[in-house]
Amino acid sequence: MKSMTVHKMDDLLLEAIKERADAKGNSINTTIKELLARAVGLEGNQENPTQASGYRRFLGRWTADDTAAFEAATADFERIDASDWTP
Repeated sequence: MKSMTVHKMDDLLLEAIKERADAKGNSINTTIKELLARAVGLEGNQENPTQASGYRRFLGRWTADDTAAFEAATADFERIDASDWTP
């Protein structure tokens, strides 16, 4: 893969890219690659490396409700049964 440097980027453009990256939970680099892919008509291309991250399905942010549901579902993992530890 090749690398690219963009010189003299306008502050407003950079801020818009940062905001988009934060909103999607992506890095600035990934966001720029996605924007470039869309601009040249490669959006949705499964061979596009910006969309082929094997970990993408694991990324994101839990809401308070998601966290509460997870903690409720796993609460029993915190319980210690003494009979499991005594001979």
